[in-house]
Amino acid sequence: MKKKIIIGVVVAVIALIGYSAVSFFVVPTESIRSIYLIPKDAIYVIELKDAIGSWKKISSHPMWSHLRTNAYFAELTESANSLDEAIKDNSTLFDLVGERTIMCSAHMYKRNDYDFLFAVDLKRQSKLPIQPIIENFVQGGFKVTKREYHGQEIIELYDTESRETLNIAFVKNNFVGSYQAKLLEASIDQLEEPVIGRDVHFQEVMKSVDTNGMFRVYLQYAYLDDYMKAYMDEENEYVKSLSEQLFFTGLDCDLGEDGVIRMKGFTNINDTLDSYLLAMLKSGKGSMDIAKIAPQRTAFYMGLGFNSFSDFMENFEDLMKETNEDWEEYQANIEKVEKYLKIDLKENFYGWVDDELAFIQTQPGKLGKDNEFALVMKAKSGEEASENLKYISDQIRKKTPVKFKEVTYKGHTINFLSVKGFFKMMLGSMFSKLEKPYFTVIDDYVVFSNHPQTIKSIIDDYEAEKTLANLEDFKKFKSEFKDKSNVFVYMQMPVLHDNLKGFVSAETWKDLQKNKDYVVCFSHVGFQLTKDGDMFATRMASLYQDKRMIAEQLKQISFEKGQKANGLFGDVFIKNTLGEDSLVKGMTTEDLAEEIEEEEMMVVAEISPNDLDADEYVEKYPNGQVKFVVKLDDGIKNGTYIEYHENGEIKYKGKFDNDQRDGTWKEYDENGKRIRKIKYKDGVLQ
Repeated sequence: MKKKIIIGVVVAVIALIGYSAVSFFVVPTESIRSIYLIPKDAIYVIELKDAIGSWKKISSHPMWSHLRTNAYFAELTESANSLDEAIKDNSTLFDLVGERTIMCSAHMYKRNDYDFLFAVDLKRQSKLPIQPIIENFVQGGFKVTKREYHGQEIIELYDTESRETLNIAFVKNNFVGSYQAKLLEASIDQLEEPVIGRDVHFQEVMKSVDTNGMFRVYLQYAYLDDYMKAYMDEENEYVKSLSEQLFFTGLDCDLGEDGVIRMKGFTNINDTLDSYLLAMLKSGKGSMDIAKIAPQRTAFYMGLGFNSFSDFMENFEDLMKETNEDWEEYQANIEKVEKYLKIDLKENFYGWVDDELAFIQTQPGKLGKDNEFALVMKAKSGEEASENLKYISDQIRKKTPVKFKEVTYKGHTINFLSVKGFFKMMLGSMFSKLEKPYFTVIDDYVVFSNHPQTIKSIIDDYEAEKTLANLEDFKKFKSEFKDKSNVFVYMQMPVLHDNLKGFVSAETWKDLQKNKDYVVCFSHVGFQLTKDGDMFATRMASLYQDKRMIAEQLKQISFEKGQKANGLFGDVFIKNTLGEDSLVKGMTTEDLAEEIEEEEMMVVAEISPNDLDADEYVEKYPNGQVKFVVKLDDGIKNGTYIEYHENGEIKYKGKFDNDQRDGTWKEYDENGKRIRKIKYKDGVLQ
């Protein structure tokens, strides 16, 4: 699926205007703003008012030097080289072009693909006879044809080499073009009745955004979910929610010499819906302290902030009461649970939550290859949270047959809320991932997850002081944002890249793998919404770093030697596409063979039981044959371990004592013949 790079389209426009439009002068009888020619279904619009100046700044930055080495940018690089020469040779001419406003908008033109339309305001300059332009394109290998649409002449420039057609038209004082004919036609249709340019919500953010940066970006959320379908196989509930709850974001963008792309502006909200964001707009701002508990290997972090969780829930319920037809059913379900369990949710749950909660997705840890997901709530007091959650858990035990006993891990008690859909019932679909969560309290933070091993991993990182708050790059990046906000989204791209495989389409994943170097170089990406009157003040930032800096970052967030992590051992690093010296994942069996002696190679994989009450854990081969079985105690290996070859013959046999190999272990070949035996004591080879 070939995509036209936005900047590439802009470069083509500048080059074309530089050759043609500025060469011919006439005063048009009527003019129209370029925004009025942008079709109504624009996903986003980019506006440049000093195209040449912006291009000079971008092309001289190390970021561009890196990006232009990518095959994905090959066509753009060739055009850019030509443009650089043209600017040097015709500086006066291009200064005139640079003064003109250029708008580029993205649109879905079929279910899973999008393309761009550009519009250039020629101001009081327009075209006279265009025959010299056409002749130039013919000489350049283009096949030129013309047609009429609603009284406007459309010129079709067919590239015989690439077999693509650039459709252009001079509409009043604007030069408009697209590689998709239907987009140009939709632009011409706007002449009669402009939509985006007259939208009061768009006008609101457009008037509020500064114009000091290199360019401006306007995002229309109504079409965001359609846009994301080009990359994802399934609908994403969070994206769908944003499409419904927000109208537009407008951002003024600039590129700093320190490598940070900074964007500041405003976002307006749909105040006719009962939404989380509208409830937060009415509930004040919250801190961003959960970074003190989030692991450094966090790939995705979304924090929600408010004065207090009780205020947020009160406002959320008031909005539901006014606008949601399911309010009575929601209230009935709450009352039913409270009556059945003899609890008061406002007192026993809402009351102890402070001003912040966050969804966290991390690089795989104790779950092997699987991503880990958790919900963290900041408590007013860890002791108060523990008391109330213990009370809820005790009430559940009295009313249900669940016989889960508390488990202590490194001094932290792990417990279980065996009420299916507990969070979804209270807080809606955004919390639907938490079915029957385990939880623990770490200082003044409560960590919930469907999987107890995720909680153990977070405890491990916290005890090792490997949290985001202790990551130097994160601390510097966080300074780009306000200390208190309503929404803070953070992505650590070198970690998130590998986590995306389970969320995107196979084609998108293939592209991501191929272009990994050019994705992860934007190592930190952040987005923040903070109440400002009836809108959200909006900040975005992205940090560009070279390979060496990213390798250092990944070295810092990795597990310390001897600490259990993803892969088999998790304490040795492997090469990846970042370069020979970079490090990301735990070493595989084959890699490990180069590091340790042959007699130590009785490798046992990490396990990830999702039931801490289970007395054994079984893993199977794809054909259904048992791969290994091990006895458990409180979710850790404790007792007999037997691993099998795919033909059913025993491969390894031994015992664990408190998660450590102990005693004599034996290894057999596929015919059942014993190969060797090894003795361990407290996990140490004897």
